[in-house]
Amino acid sequence: MKKNIIVMMMLLMLLVSGCFNKEEKYKKSLNDYGQDYYNKFMKKYATGVDEAEIELKMLRKANQAKLTTYDLKKLEKCSDSTKVILKLNNNDSSIKSVSYKLNCR
Repeated sequence: MKKNIIVMMMLLMLLVSGCFNKEEKYKKSLNDYGQDYYNKFMKKYATGVDEAEIELKMLRKANQAKLTTYDLKKLEKCSDSTKVILKLNNNDSSIKSVSYKLNCR
C-alpha cells in the first residue's frame, strides 16, 4: 500500500513539474521576443508610458511582414491573446519588470 502511494506521488510530481517546465519555456520565449520587439518597434514612442503589452499576434504579424524572424513554433500551443507585459521606467523607457498572461494549452 505504501509503495503504491509513493509511486503515485512520484508520478504526480513528474506531471506537475512537466507543466511548469512548459510554462517556463513559454515565458522565456515571450520575454526574449517581447523585449526585442519593444526595443525595435515601440521604445522610441514610449516616453512617459508606464507599461507596454506585446501580444503573440503582434509577434506573428512582425514575422509575416518579414520584419523579424522569431521562432514562434515554441509558442504554437498559445493563443494570439497570450502576452508579455513590460513595466517601464518613466524617465528613460527602460524595462523595470516583466509579467505574463499565458493562454496556452
